Amino acid sequence: MEDSCLFITVEAERNPESLRKWLTIAKERKTTTKGAQHFSLKAKKHLSALGWRFAYVSKGTSRELRYKSPEGKWFNSLVTACGACLEDEDDDDSSTQEQDDNLEAPASGGVPKKKRTKVCDTAPFTGDKNRSSHLAKKILNEQAEKASDEAELTPKPRFGKSKRTNCDVCCVCHLGGDDLLRCNGCPSAFHPACWSIAPDEQDWFFCTCCFCDICNQRRTPGTSMLLTCEQCHRRCHRNCLEPPEPLIDLPWFCSSQCSSVFSALQKLQGTKIALVGDEGLVWSLMRVPNDGEQQLDSAVKMLQRSFKPTPDRFSGRDLVEELIFSKDSDGVGRTFYTVSIERNNNPIIVVAMRVGKDVAEIPLLATLTRDSYDRISSMCRALMDELEKQMSEIGVRRLVLPALADDVHTWTQQFGFSHMESSERLELLKHGLFDFVGTVMCHKFLKGREEQGESSPTD
Repeated sequence: MEDSCLFITVEAERNPESLRKWLTIAKERKTTTKGAQHFSLKAKKHLSALGWRFAYVSKGTSRELRYKSPEGKWFNSLVTACGACLEDEDDDDSSTQEQDDNLEAPASGGVPKKKRTKVCDTAPFTGDKNRSSHLAKKILNEQAEKASDEAELTPKPRFGKSKRTNCDVCCVCHLGGDDLLRCNGCPSAFHPACWSIAPDEQDWFFCTCCFCDICNQRRTPGTSMLLTCEQCHRRCHRNCLEPPEPLIDLPWFCSSQCSSVFSALQKLQGTKIALVGDEGLVWSLMRVPNDGEQQLDSAVKMLQRSFKPTPDRFSGRDLVEELIFSKDSDGVGRTFYTVSIERNNNPIIVVAMRVGKDVAEIPLLATLTRDSYDRISSMCRALMDELEKQMSEIGVRRLVLPALADDVHTWTQQFGFSHMESSERLELLKHGLFDFVGTVMCHKFLKGREEQGESSPTD
């Protein structure tokens, strides 16, 4: 069984009270609140000090954290593991006292010398679904706690099983309908005709986003776990990579190129670049949580004034805030950057941008309206020129954006973009590009672009 598990190392640190604290948090249904993950990690460290082990196991197309006691029993959640550990300590203390009143009981937080055999939640491994009544009382809000565990120790997969609902529009044509076929592995939905899905494949359907990008299989000999690259969000079996990329720590990258792009973006983040030829204008790239929220709040307000309020399909929150503050919803892990042109620390033009390995998308752009049209056009040109230059230097080869029908001519004639054909859109389907009703997808290749002008970092 352990052959299919991916064991991880958790720092050992004794803190007996952390177990009871986590059970209290779970009982009060506060496992997803701010600060809860701190106590979750404390509890894991204490379990590690007692000899517990931690491993990810595959479940469908996702992976979940499991807990293995020193006796070899598996538990599905931190709640059940903490409950079992406390029960063992209580049983150990009472049993030891009954056998010899003069025998000193183990110190609080120590490894119990005797374990009582009991029924535990090991159904995924043994088929036994019975639970002791005492332990059952401690299994509270397990699903919310499990989600907290996943968020703490692993980057959320870009395409994961949605706990709420699938998309209600086709991911290819962006239209709805009663014949939509929902993927069993992620929130995507498709018309059978748009995806060329045969009738015999429709009962248990998985889209290509749920398959390894290399072997095109959901499972491969030895493992069925799909790892998600932090930068490009590509999903693949680690063993399919040649050579396999080491899984030393999170975040994980599928290639040296993704690692290089990620590092370059980290260095560029927060840097202010003075634009030559336009005194006082500064180009910057920001992202939470490392950059000031005040500037990001200003960017959010600009975008909200320019776009009709749209709730996120999965979380229900405002889509603009969801993008700028990188608040992941269940289906998509959003790693958006904010690019802006500023004067005196006040944003004039704001862009929401997501960067992959060699593709960057720009779903939202907003400007202040008090400047003249020609002035705004000039500043948009300055923003895009610097953005293209920076993306080219870090290895991005294509920009993609959804253009309003009235603006297609501007993007194609003045900024060098072109319409994306259906085949080109299908090539980028796994990128999960944002598309909006009434827009035209456009793209621009950056390879071989001649740099225009010079720029320099400011203090």
